[in-house]
Amino acid sequence: MGLAEVSRIDYPVLQNYLVDDAYDETFESPGKPRLHYAPLLETFSSLPADEIRRRKHSADLAV
Repeated sequence: MGLAEVSRIDYPVLQNYLVDDAYDETFESPGKPRLHYAPLLETFSSLPADEIRRRKHSADLAV
């Protein structure tokens, strides 16, 4: 998948994710993930909402 294709992928799981003036290691600009993060974002996007919540809860407990 080329960079142009990656930038057009819709990531509904991140619809409320805000990118401000701070450095963001995942995105090079709003809506445009860095190439090496695209597979991770595709995986997150393929998970059902309940699974995302379960994983977030598990991560919260681990911290």
